[in-house]
Amino acid sequence: MPNYILYQALTPDAVNECRYSLLKYLLIYNLKPPSNIGITVHTNSQASFDSFIPFFERFELAEYTEANLQKIDLIKNFFSTKTSNVLVMNPDTYVTGPLDTVFQRLQKADFLFLKEKIFTDKDQILQLQKIKKYIDGNEVKVSDEKVDVSRIQNYYSTEVIGVNNNSIPVFQNVFHLYLRLLPEIPAPIAESFAFAYHAREHTVTTNDIIKSYSCFPAFKKLLQLFFEKNEEESIPNLVKMVHHLDAETIMEEKNEYNRQPFVKKLLSALAGKAWSIRQYQNKF
Repeated sequence: MPNYILYQALTPDAVNECRYSLLKYLLIYNLKPPSNIGITVHTNSQASFDSFIPFFERFELAEYTEANLQKIDLIKNFFSTKTSNVLVMNPDTYVTGPLDTVFQRLQKADFLFLKEKIFTDKDQILQLQKIKKYIDGNEVKVSDEKVDVSRIQNYYSTEVIGVNNNSIPVFQNVFHLYLRLLPEIPAPIAESFAFAYHAREHTVTTNDIIKSYSCFPAFKKLLQLFFEKNEEESIPNLVKMVHHLDAETIMEEKNEYNRQPFVKKLLSALAGKAWSIRQYQNKF
């Protein structure tokens, strides 16, 4: 069974993040990624990805003119033309281990997500409450079965979503519920709820192999500088450089610094040794 990874890179920042993700992928496989994993990048900046094409057996650039779609929409469109397991990754996620392992997990499940998720944002919690109220007040059904919110066991981070090709019927129910909640519920929350409702069994996670830096804007600024400075470099050289530019490691170093007592951080700042994203610029 072939496998595919989908990205959506519609802004300059997303293009940089997606290129970084692809470089980290090539780093894992020493510039020789497996032939049974294809890549599709939906983007309006195809020239930014042309140099990657020779390193993949299947690398597709799809021009995008529509507004930013949810991953669930990308998956629905994907299954209309291809027969394959599919993994949709946020551009600000990247692999730290073999993707073969990720797809092996997906082959034994219906869905794969980055990790379980606990909603703490007040607005998101209010939206989930709105979903419950909406469902309780309407006859919301999927496959002639009334939706029961109490059946949800876990919510999942949808920064990464994988769907097994053999589970298309289950995915169709997910998509139907997603559409049923629109436009009353914002699309990202509707997507998360629809997957959570149908992912009660046969679901796996992959945060041990795929990492996200969605909450690390400083690193995203660093990527902008990285690609501006090295725009003429070849893909092999860029792969060597990102070996020393790891988002998770830098996040851990920042968090370790922030955990220090206030006085120690103050002394570091006075000595010019406070943590700063600028200290990583000399690595490229």
